[in-house]
Amino acid sequence: MASRFGDFRVVKPLIEGGTATIYLAENNAHGRVAVKVLRKADARARRALAREYRLLSRLEHPSLLKVYAFGTSPQPYLAMEYFPGPSIRLWLRRDPGAVRRKVCAILEGAGAALGCMHAQGVVHGDVKPENLLLSEKGEVRLIDLSTASTPWARRLRLAGRRVGTVGYLAPEVAAGAVAHVGSDVYALGATAYELLTDQAPFMGGSRESTIKRQTRGTVTAPSRLRSGVPQAVDAILLRMLAPYPSARPVDAALAARQLNKALEGAPLGGEE
Repeated sequence: MASRFGDFRVVKPLIEGGTATIYLAENNAHGRVAVKVLRKADARARRALAREYRLLSRLEHPSLLKVYAFGTSPQPYLAMEYFPGPSIRLWLRRDPGAVRRKVCAILEGAGAALGCMHAQGVVHGDVKPENLLLSEKGEVRLIDLSTASTPWARRLRLAGRRVGTVGYLAPEVAAGAVAHVGSDVYALGATAYELLTDQAPFMGGSRESTIKRQTRGTVTAPSRLRSGVPQAVDAILLRMLAPYPSARPVDAALAARQLNKALEGAPLGGEE
């Protein structure tokens, strides 16, 4: 492992991902930072990391990570804000009740971050619990723009596979359409559903069977799975998870605010 990446001195590894390792590092200008380093520096992965840097450089929002530098020596790396909070996926494994207690803060942060991106013509393309960080204080960061796209970008494929994650990927994108604002709304709805019920809306069985359920729009209302979830939340989430893009809300930030309004006062922290 290299001890430095540009002006950033490595302190210790934080996360070992599929294609990259994230290190805690230090820098005189920014103090503690996170440095994402590619382990397999093929051309496609380098382009994705450079695209993530360019997009985050032009996006400013409290729920998006600040970026400081991109470099290619000794390995391709992206230096960015260090955020002291694990992914919501880890939160769900360790303390799902705490996630439900913080669900309004999560939805507000994620929805507002997507609203900022969409206003700049950027689609995230892979919203899911793994790509949302949550601090003990309830602060949120939407991360991993390596698969994000703009209206001018060509359809993205990574390692020969379509961008996105089955279960959160809108059915039209799974069928070959380019990711769009409505598919981000869909993924946010799938994520919100899981935060409230401890289960994804369509997952189970094979990839093909999951996509088939998504295409049919067959989903159990969350209020039937978790006592305390208001029926008004059912109506909003089922719209966000509609199989046809034209039936979904067109504004991620507004949909998140509507969910939060419907959740006001709901007793969500306890176990069933």
